[in-house]
Amino acid sequence: MPAVRVRKAFRREPIIIIEKLVSNKLDYKAMLPDYEAASARSLRKLRVNTKSIIMNNAISSNSELNHLIPPEIKNDEFYRAIYRIARQEDVKSVLEIGSSSGEGSTEAFVMSLRETPNQATLFCIEISKDRFTELHNRYTNDFFVKCYNFSSVSLESFPNKQEVIDFYNCNRTNLNLYPLERVLSRLNQDVEYLNNSGVDDARIQWSKQENNIDYFDLVLIDGAEFTGTAELNEIYGAKYICLDYIN
Repeated sequence: MPAVRVRKAFRREPIIIIEKLVSNKLDYKAMLPDYEAASARSLRKLRVNTKSIIMNNAISSNSELNHLIPPEIKNDEFYRAIYRIARQEDVKSVLEIGSSSGEGSTEAFVMSLRETPNQATLFCIEISKDRFTELHNRYTNDFFVKCYNFSSVSLESFPNKQEVIDFYNCNRTNLNLYPLERVLSRLNQDVEYLNNSGVDDARIQWSKQENNIDYFDLVLIDGAEFTGTAELNEIYGAKYICLDYIN
C-alpha cells in the first residue's frame, strides 16, 4: 500500500504538504524554506503523474476520459489522512482537482465535512463530462459540495511534446515503466479532449474569484498527469496541500 509523506513549506504561513508515495515507506521531511524549494522538490520542473497511464499495445482513438474508472484513493492510508485533515477547525474551503465520479477521495472529503460543524465548502473539479455527471448526481443533495466540469489549467500550461520527451529521458521515475510512445499518446489524448470537448479551461482562478477566496484551506491535486506543476502554482498558499502519487 502506498504510504503518505507529510512535509511543511512556507509562503504566507506554514503549509502542510501531504504526498501519497509509490513506495511503502512513511517519510517525514523537514521544513522547506520557500515556494521554489517546495515546488522543485515536490513536483520538480515537470511532475508527470504516472498512476493512470495504462500499458496497452493498442492505443485507442477513443479518449479514456470518456469512460468511468474505479476509485484509486479508497479506504487506504491516504484516504484516511484526507478524512482527518478535512476535520481541522481551520479548514473552511476545500478544492479537489480531479474528482472523477466521486467514489474515492471525494467520498473521504464529503464524509468528513458532513460530520464537522465547520460549514466548509468542497469545490470539485472534473474535466471528463461522463465522470462529472456521475459526480454531480452522487452529491446533488449535499449543499456544501460544488461540482464544476472544467479544466483546472489552460492548454498553454500543458508541457509540449519535447518537454515530455526530455523529462522522460533525463529522469528515472515510474514513468519509464511505460513506452515513450504511450506517454506521448496520453499527452495528445488530454490535449485533444480539452480542445474538442468544449470544456472551459484555466478555472481555478475563476473559482476563487467566484467564491471570494484568496487561498483555499485544503487542496488535493489528483488531476491530469501533465499539469501538476501548473496546478501547484495556482493553489500555492493553501494551508494543506495533498499530492497523489509522487515518485
